[in-house]
Amino acid sequence: MNPEKLARDREFEREALPWIDDVYRFALSLTHDAVDAEDVVQDTFLRAYKSWHTYVPGSDCRRWLFTICRNVFLRSLERRSPTVDFGETEAEALANGAIYREASRDTSDHLFSRLDLGPAIERALARLPEPFQSTLVLVDVQEAFRKAVPDFEQVAAAGGTLAAGAASLGVPVIVTEQYPQGLGRTVPEVAERLPEGTEPLEKVRFSAAEADGFDLGGRGQAIVCGVETHVCVNQTVLDLLERGVEVHLATDAVGSRTEENRSLGIHKAEQAGAVLTSVETALFELLGGSDAPEFKQVQGLVK
Repeated sequence: MNPEKLARDREFEREALPWIDDVYRFALSLTHDAVDAEDVVQDTFLRAYKSWHTYVPGSDCRRWLFTICRNVFLRSLERRSPTVDFGETEAEALANGAIYREASRDTSDHLFSRLDLGPAIERALARLPEPFQSTLVLVDVQEAFRKAVPDFEQVAAAGGTLAAGAASLGVPVIVTEQYPQGLGRTVPEVAERLPEGTEPLEKVRFSAAEADGFDLGGRGQAIVCGVETHVCVNQTVLDLLERGVEVHLATDAVGSRTEENRSLGIHKAEQAGAVLTSVETALFELLGGSDAPEFKQVQGLVK
């Protein structure tokens, strides 16, 4: 390989690649979808590599990459909807098209023969704070179970606490309802604490993962709770595990009509590979530390 090209590649690896975690977080904040964020990151580093000759060594590489990332994101919106009316700030960012034009004149073969960003993105995903990896799945906490499930009030309250904690931390929440025409709607203890705009998914299949519209958005971890432990919760856990999702089952937020079936459902989930947890454990793992801005708010939920 040309010594100049080799030196350029090494410089790119040294100065640009260490910022991949930050660029991924920025892309995720723009797209709100892990899969889309990965695509934006790949495109960002491809364009950065092709435009590396425009970068001034020793300057703010992170800021430079963020500019490219934002332009990539805006271009993706433009491709999806040609009639999008961008505001003045967006128009200014789009006007900075030199990077895009430079990138479009070349091919990606050389970059991908030298730099495999896949493992780097995987490492970035693994190092993301818990809230950026997780989804809360609340299964069928409905009125019809109130009299049938012992300790239902505790289960509903625990589910509500998880929902409120998820709302505080920006963790997406999926709520399902099994045949609501017969079993009623999600109980107020949960429904009133859901993040704004969360709508329950109706289903007739037992597994929540089979409900129309069920989508973790590319997130690899699910905190699961609800009713009944040995039926809908269990089948949801098994389906998610089969899809390669890391499942945490909040054992103090699940219930069945008999304690035997509740214990059986928890045992099956653990044997299949689910991590057993509790409401408080899950929330503090999502926080990560008392330095989190949401610490006092979440702490107040579990007192």
